[in-house]
Formats: sequence, structure tokens, C-alpha cells
Amino acid sequence: MKESEPITLNSLQEFDTFSERLTKANSILVIGGGLIGVEISMDLALANKQVTLVEAGERLMANQLPELVALKLEQSMRKLDIDARSSETVIKVSQSANGYHAMLGNGQQLSVDEVLVCAGLVPSIALAKQTGLATNRGICVDESMQTSEKNIYALGDCAEFGGQVRAYLQPTVVSASALAKTLLGEPTSVVLPNMMIKVKTPRYPIQIAGVTSDNHVSRWNLDIQADGIVAKAYNDQEAMIGFVATQDKTKQAFPLLRELSA
Repeated sequence: MKESEPITLNSLQEFDTFSERLTKANSILVIGGGLIGVEISMDLALANKQVTLVEAGERLMANQLPELVALKLEQSMRKLDIDARSSETVIKVSQSANGYHAMLGNGQQLSVDEVLVCAGLVPSIALAKQTGLATNRGICVDESMQTSEKNIYALGDCAEFGGQVRAYLQPTVVSASALAKTLLGEPTSVVLPNMMIKVKTPRYPIQIAGVTSDNHVSRWNLDIQADGIVAKAYNDQEAMIGFVATQDKTKQAFPLLRELSA
């Protein structure tokens, strides 16, 4: 019987701990088809691993991509022999002599060497709750990164600013710079610029900026060409609030970012 838990990669320490297991594995089940799950699945496939990707949502990267782009991404992954399965769930994972058995929601069972969980990060807010700080998905902060209690601040993956938890490096760096000034006696509000996300999927390059989630997008305008897609997101007021560019159209990303910021 295999005496180990499924793998998570939420820190450098975890990567150091589990990298040998991933290197030795031939078949890997990746749970979660968001940004991290998609990137890791393609990395593993390019390293000649047999990858099965299971995503509970209707499409890959549903919080960032319109339906057509998600479909093109899935097609590119299938060309790498990644078994990408949307609208599917893993309901049970059990250890076996040589790896794991996973039962899917449709009753099918998979046997794999390793299971990698990329089902999303949940901010650690237990301590904040115990101390009485205001919390929602994350620790609620104002424009100066101050919590509901004076002289207590939060930033990074745990902080919820403007109703969003931003689990990316750039907003953390911008927030930290402003907070440093505030703590040195120069009150400074955090102003986050429109930020670019480069999805690390080399067989189907994607760049994303602004707001592209279905909850905020009223309509998409798609320019579909043989060398890629430019998808512009608009809100109810017909203002462009975000975009997605793929393949060679990623060369238009910075001009589009300037258009978005105008």
C-alpha cells in the first residue's frame, strides 16, 4: 500500500518535498482545471507524463476565458495526449499498492501513479477570525491595506481588497510598496493598475488583462483569425473591461493593455 498523501504545490517547500515523486511518476491525475492546473498539466505532458485533468466546471479556466478560447485551449491539450475532462468530478481517492485509485462522479475509476490537487487556493483566515477581524473570502482590507482593526494590516494571498482576493505577485508587490510608505508615516492608498497575466501554456499561448470573469462581463467581442483570437470583454455600460489574446495575437497584448487603461 502506498503510504503517502496526494500532492499539493502551494509553496517552494512543497515543491522540494514532492518533486521527486512527480519525476518518478508515469501517470498523474490533476484535479482542477483553473490557471494552475492547466499550466502544470501541460508542463507534465511536455515532460512525457500521461496526464488526466479533471475539472468540475463546464470548461477549463472558466473564471478567465470565454467559451471559445477555453475550447481551443482544451484542443491544444488533447494534441499533447492530455485527457482533459470538463464537467467532471473526483469523488474519492484511495491509495493502492503502486499509486492511487480515483473514482469519478460518472462512476469510472482511474489508476494513476500520483494525484496532484490544483483545485484552488483558500486564504488562511482562521487566525483573523479568532481575533475578530472582518473577513469574507479573505481578510477584508481598505485602500491602505488596513483591516477592520486600527494598526493591523494584511496583504498578499490572504487579503481581500475591493471584494477580490488577488493571488498574483504583481498586486502583492504594489500593495507592499504602498503599505511600506503608510507604515513609515506617509499614508498611501493602493492603486492597482490593469495587470497582465501570461498563461504558461506554450503550445497555446494566452495573455489576459483586466476583468474577464463571467460574473462581470456583459458581452464578448471576438476577432477570430487563423493565427489566434482577440476577445474583448465589455460591461453593461459598453466599456471594455478586459481582454484575452491567444497564439500570435498575444503580440497585441500591450497595445490592448494601453487601450484598456485609457
